[in-house]
Amino acid sequence: MKKTIIAIILLLFTMSTVSAETSGGPSPGYIAQVVMNGSTLLFADHYDDTADGNWIQLSGGDPVRLPDPLSFTYRGVNRSEFHSESLDLAMYLNLGMYEEGNYYKEIIYPYPTHPLYTNVTGKNEVSLDFKGASGFAGQGVRVYLVKADLVSVLDMLADIRAANADDFEALFLRNFEESDYERYPETLDENEDLLLDENGDLHLDLGPKDSGDYGIVVLLDSSDDLAILSATAFKVLPYGMTVDTSIDEQSTSSYDLDVSIDLDGPDTSYNYTAVLIEASNYKAELEMESNGARTGTNLSINGRELMGDLDLPAEFSSETDLLDFIGINTEDVSNLNSFAVDVFGENTQFLKKDGHGNSTNFNFYLENVETPKDYILFTGVWKSGEGLVAFDQKEVTVDKKEDEEEEEEKPSNGGGSSSGGGGGGGGGGGGSPEPASNVRIKELAQQFVTNGNRIRFEFIRKATVVDYVEFDAKRSFGKTTTIIEELKEISVLTPADPDGEVYKHINIWVGNGGFSNTQNIASPAVGFRVNKTWIAENEIIESTVTLNRYSEGRWNALQTRKIGEDEGFIYFEASSPGFSPFAITAENNKPVVEGSEEAQPPTGTEQPEETETPETEESPGEKEKTGISKSFMSKTFSFIIGFMVVILIGLAVMEKQKQ
Repeated sequence: MKKTIIAIILLLFTMSTVSAETSGGPSPGYIAQVVMNGSTLLFADHYDDTADGNWIQLSGGDPVRLPDPLSFTYRGVNRSEFHSESLDLAMYLNLGMYEEGNYYKEIIYPYPTHPLYTNVTGKNEVSLDFKGASGFAGQGVRVYLVKADLVSVLDMLADIRAANADDFEALFLRNFEESDYERYPETLDENEDLLLDENGDLHLDLGPKDSGDYGIVVLLDSSDDLAILSATAFKVLPYGMTVDTSIDEQSTSSYDLDVSIDLDGPDTSYNYTAVLIEASNYKAELEMESNGARTGTNLSINGRELMGDLDLPAEFSSETDLLDFIGINTEDVSNLNSFAVDVFGENTQFLKKDGHGNSTNFNFYLENVETPKDYILFTGVWKSGEGLVAFDQKEVTVDKKEDEEEEEEKPSNGGGSSSGGGGGGGGGGGGSPEPASNVRIKELAQQFVTNGNRIRFEFIRKATVVDYVEFDAKRSFGKTTTIIEELKEISVLTPADPDGEVYKHINIWVGNGGFSNTQNIASPAVGFRVNKTWIAENEIIESTVTLNRYSEGRWNALQTRKIGEDEGFIYFEASSPGFSPFAITAENNKPVVEGSEEAQPPTGTEQPEETETPETEESPGEKEKTGISKSFMSKTFSFIIGFMVVILIGLAVMEKQKQ
């Protein structure tokens, strides 16, 4: 998101410490004035006109499509101040419009794209064009480039609130080293300025930049006060990436969108994310209301509340603290999915994979699609300790195709599968025999099944209790679909419950009918998890948790072992001779009401007539924690909301005070 918009947000956040109204205000042409212990900082207003609106437009890199609209609307007080023994802080907003008892301001970012740079030749050259208001024509300016991250900005905000600096220069020097920023162009003498032309414009080439987060600040140098004319931000990523997509029509209105990612980076461990948004829902309308009190500020995006009755803590020690304050649980994939759906609509899908090499693949299942339908696909690659290292954005259109010969697809390396010839007739899919009315949630995964490989289907959305299904392939089947159905009640394919306390009934369908037999696969296994809350509430004996398979007209208890646990779940793996209806059961310390028989050992590899329809639904309402690291998701959110790392870094222009 543009820094000018974020500047106002941060200013208003700081205003939440203030309660007393006062007189004064910024000069015409400026939207905000901040006075700290006698040191004044001004922010120029911005207008819709791209030729005369005080905007910075960057060139070079690859253009990333921005939300349409990208806007910020404020309603509330326009002035306030705060006094303590060590801090005198006053803020004034020049909003101009008055609506229903509140001052009002709307800023709409006028450019449709913003560049993203990569640290390779030809992709990291940065240049800027400042389009200033005519009133600034011919005046001298200084341009500063600052390299920093969101934590630095949060530290500065905390220092303001804690009165840890006497003025803006001290505030900046407290948080940044001299090597973090530089003035452009370097060839100017210390007392020389760049001059805006007769239109108030300026062009400047910044040259190639190394990987990192950067901010640019244009400072007016014709006043005793510090006046920021404009600010923006950009990111230079370490690596490039190639993203390919293909669309397969599954039924009249259902489609598979396959995404393959190849990273141009070292072959090490990375985390991957993919987000799919309907193009018509790709907007970012930020709204803030404030009465100037600590608990009287509310912030929302697209109607989804980010902060209600805002009462900022004394400090944020990390980006994760900010996310937790907003109410985004970085450990909970269901929470993240819910947030994405709230902001960008119910058909938004968020997927992630952890611990993969420099290539992987994703699959999105799209249903009830009225074609043609346009989507925007975001893919990101993250590395522990480094954050985002590669990014791609694509516009994808789903439309019906005329019958044509299907193009042979290349297998991906996701899940341990590898390339291989045909044979076996393919492992596609048909329809589940389970009535839809009894299916609580579904999730699918796809892999290329090739002879001689251990095939692993990972269910990354965590929509059901099944985490993975794997087996050794004895034959090659090509692209194969595995579907997990978590049921509301006992399956219609089974006459009764197995013995014990039932946790979940599930169906597992792999490939076409007759796929999972001993001629095709060996050593099948199912990984699943059980909620610790259920175990505690039902007095479950942990060692008795068992996966049961229904085959040959009876329930058979499978060999099940514990493989791990975390704060919310215990993880198990069960060996199974095949795939069919299953039930997860356990024994408890309560008196047994129903009679039971000895659990019988697995027998046979009987497979029901099974055909599958690749279908998935949104993540369930219950929140299931995953291994997403806090730093990983905090980086994701800071990227989505738009590099909230720079505008206050504009205080780097305090260097001017040294002259």
